[in-house]
Amino acid sequence: MAVVERSVYRNWQTVPEHFWSGEIFFTKGFRTFRELGNTSLGARTLEQMHLTKDMIKNMEVALQFKENSHPVTSIDADCSGSHVVVGSEGDRSITLFNCNRGTIHSALYSKKYGVGLVRFLAPHQILHTATMTDSSLKWSFILVITNPFADTIRLLSMTKNKYIRYFKGHTDKVQSVAVTPNGEYFLSSGKDRLTYLWESRVKVPQTVINLDSGTHVAIDSEAKIFATASSDSVIRLYDIRNCLKGPFALYDTKEEFLARSNWTGVKFSPDRNYIMLTTDCGYILLLNTSTGKLHRLLTGFEYKEGVNIGACFLGDSNYVFSGSEDGRIYVWDLDRPLRLGSNLDFEPFVLNGRHHHPCRCLVFNPTYALLVSSCKVTKFWTPRPSDAKIETATNVETE
Repeated sequence: MAVVERSVYRNWQTVPEHFWSGEIFFTKGFRTFRELGNTSLGARTLEQMHLTKDMIKNMEVALQFKENSHPVTSIDADCSGSHVVVGSEGDRSITLFNCNRGTIHSALYSKKYGVGLVRFLAPHQILHTATMTDSSLKWSFILVITNPFADTIRLLSMTKNKYIRYFKGHTDKVQSVAVTPNGEYFLSSGKDRLTYLWESRVKVPQTVINLDSGTHVAIDSEAKIFATASSDSVIRLYDIRNCLKGPFALYDTKEEFLARSNWTGVKFSPDRNYIMLTTDCGYILLLNTSTGKLHRLLTGFEYKEGVNIGACFLGDSNYVFSGSEDGRIYVWDLDRPLRLGSNLDFEPFVLNGRHHHPCRCLVFNPTYALLVSSCKVTKFWTPRPSDAKIETATNVETE
């Protein structure tokens, strides 16, 4: 049974009741009223929250959920902002949170296949990869049979508790999945050194890209381009409509101090200006999307060599959040001036509060100005109500 705890922080008592009952808050610049349209969140009015640096510094835990007995290993937020999902490899579980109400919507277990990556295809439909091996397979003296569980991507309905579709094509473990904002297409890459472009309604891949190296993938917020980050330290950008023509840009990011590191993930910033590369050596790289040049090198957080630490952007792309081995959340202000001639940023600030175990998964939900972070415990971080500066929709500039 899920254990849900309200934060012990005093300010919880001052949170407006409407915060979890249907009001929608927006980070400045992320979405307009027309883009949101008629949502399923039950919003009665539209207000816009401007997150200042002080508000971000003072973010605190509003809710925490002790749902998992093992660490969370994957996290994602759906495009509408209504839900967040976490997956635990140790628990073999997938937990869906309702961000509108601040509750657990459902928790399902995949004991047979295990749970690797979790990604939203739709608000209640989750793509997930597997971690378990098929115990029915036998070793041959001359042939090693690949694992049919880990190379298949499954689409799970969280409301019906059943699999809708199986996507088969990879011949080795899937290590990266990225979905377009409308859920029409998604990308996957695996240890077989192949990258697939899938149409979500079709079981077989539409396009196959062979890069001869391990790869991570990301899709930009407008679903126009996607990036592959290969173990050969090269970023390749593709037009998602003409990816068979090959990449239209290649960025070689080899750095001497990163020679022994591995890339653990790639993301576009919401404004599409930056490409984020996470590593297992205590650095986060931000590249200029247009030029491929290193914009900033973020460091200063606790890390364990060889272990992935997750990171994410604020909705307006002006801040980066990172987990850490010490359980704290580190934040970098991308507007803060650096030393002349340097792109190294080693002075993040730290949010008040922490996890008691390493925090390696986090995601920012811009619809509710909500940061979600996980170790064994999943925490919802929000700005303090006393710091919130709210403007009504009539005062918000429209396009």
